[in-house]
Amino acid sequence: TPSPGERAPGAGSFAMSSADSDEEEYEADEAVVSLIACGLTSAPDDLDPQAVTTVNLHGNFIRQLGTSLSSLTKLVTLNLSSNHIEAVEGLGALSQLRTLNLACNKIAKVEGLSGLVALRSLDLSHNLVSDVSGFYELDAESSALAEVRLKDNLISAVRDLLPLRSAGKLSLL
Repeated sequence: TPSPGERAPGAGSFAMSSADSDEEEYEADEAVVSLIACGLTSAPDDLDPQAVTTVNLHGNFIRQLGTSLSSLTKLVTLNLSSNHIEAVEGLGALSQLRTLNLACNKIAKVEGLSGLVALRSLDLSHNLVSDVSGFYELDAESSALAEVRLKDNLISAVRDLLPLRSAGKLSLL
């Protein structure tokens, strides 16, 4: 088993590219970091906060987010699907984040959304969500949230979804 932040031997691949080039240029205006199925047990904490706009950590073994991603103030897209995450934490400083994919994790409670003022798309499908009261953290009038996916969860109190009434697309089934 790899220690936190390490990759399992022979696991996955690392790719980083810019929007302007096929080369692995880290100093580009828009950097994409893709660490898919690399056996990571934690999110990397050494990414350039001035360059990185997209992070894809799909298919790893991440259990906790901590604050490792909180410095990425230019982050627009974050994919943490298919990990082992139990709680949404440490993302409140990501004020430019528009797309957050947390599908296929172990999240039981919606929380940690305050501060995500630009968030337009949230995918929490295929989790263990039964408590959605965290949606009340969002300011319903100024929220940019347009799409929420909650398919295949344990939600029983639909009334708790009232803060999402302004979302353009709500997928529960």
